[in-house]
Amino acid sequence: MVWYAGAGDLERVIREIPRVHAGARELQRTWMFPWLASLLASAIVESHPDGTSEATLRAAVEAAGGRLADEALVADHLLAGDAEAALTECERRLPAFEGEGHTRNYWLTEEPRIRALLTLGRFADARDALDAALAIVEPLGWRFLVWRLRASLVAALEALGDERATAERRTAVERLMAIAGTLDDPSARSRFLSQRIAAKLLA
Repeated sequence: MVWYAGAGDLERVIREIPRVHAGARELQRTWMFPWLASLLASAIVESHPDGTSEATLRAAVEAAGGRLADEALVADHLLAGDAEAALTECERRLPAFEGEGHTRNYWLTEEPRIRALLTLGRFADARDALDAALAIVEPLGWRFLVWRLRASLVAALEALGDERATAERRTAVERLMAIAGTLDDPSARSRFLSQRIAAKLLA
C-alpha cells in the first residue's frame, strides 16, 4: 500500500485498505490498524484538489471510517491552504523523531514542514533545510523522498533567484523520471507523473 501511495495510485490505496484491514483483524495484527488508518486518510486528502476546505476533507475521511491525524492532518492543512497550521503540526511532531536518531519518520515529517515554509514565503529557511535534508537522505537511497525534496529545492531556489535553480531543476527532473521509468504500465507512470508536486516540477 505504501508503494501504491508513493506511485500516486490513490484510488487503489483507498479501495484496497479495507480489505487489508479485514485481513489484519482476522490475523490479529492490531499493530497495523493505526498505520492503515493514517495511510487511508492521507490518500483521501491527497485525492482532493488544492483549496478543498478542511471541513470537506475531514468529512470525507470520517465517512471512510478514519480520522485526521499525524501525516494526514499535515496534508490536510497544506491542501486547505493553512500552511501555518501545517508548520505548527510538523514542528510539534519532529522532537519525538529526533529521539529516534533522525530516522525515515523524521524526514517524512520534515518534507511537509519544508513545503509549509515555501508556502509561507520563507524561501531561505526552506533552502537551508533542504540542503541539510538532501545531504543525509540522498546517500540513503530513499528515491521517493529525494525527488520530492529536490522539487521543493527547485521552488526555493527559483523564488530566491539563485543561480543553482536551473541545474537543480534538471537534477530533480532526472530523479523523477528515473523512478517513472521503473513503472512499466503506462497508466501507472501517468498517475505517478500527474501527482501535484511532479506536475509542478514538469510544468
